[in-house]
Amino acid sequence: MTKRVPNGAHYVEPEYDGRMHRIYRRDGASVVLRRNARYRTLRDQRKRDLGALPRYGGATVLLRSDFRYWGGDRTIEYRNRFPRTVALLKRLTQGHRVNISADERVELVKLQRREWRRHPRTKVLGAPSDPDYARVCDQSEGTVSQLIRDH
Repeated sequence: MTKRVPNGAHYVEPEYDGRMHRIYRRDGASVVLRRNARYRTLRDQRKRDLGALPRYGGATVLLRSDFRYWGGDRTIEYRNRFPRTVALLKRLTQGHRVNISADERVELVKLQRREWRRHPRTKVLGAPSDPDYARVCDQSEGTVSQLIRDH
């Protein structure tokens, strides 16, 4: 993580203007969808994204400047070399935090270092799994293994 932006500051501070994911803006005590938002345009997702008024307890944004995004194009070649990572991904659920073992952490760091060597400057390596930005994100409580199962 590069920076933690708590309390909805991501939606009001000028330093975050122009960010593609900055889809809300303050309107008095409330937060509303921006007119030019690319995401969440088909249905109101404020409570899920931000939490409830007046504090918007879920409105903490984690920013990362050094990342790699594979989208729907991720290959399966890493599975044999990183079995703990595969097992970890199978038990993760969307939006949930988990504690990982020391062995899992070591393997994740190896995978990350390898991928950063392979792609030192390119951050977006594949097209999104679902290119329809307006569509509501999957809200199932299922594991992310369904996302990697067929790849």
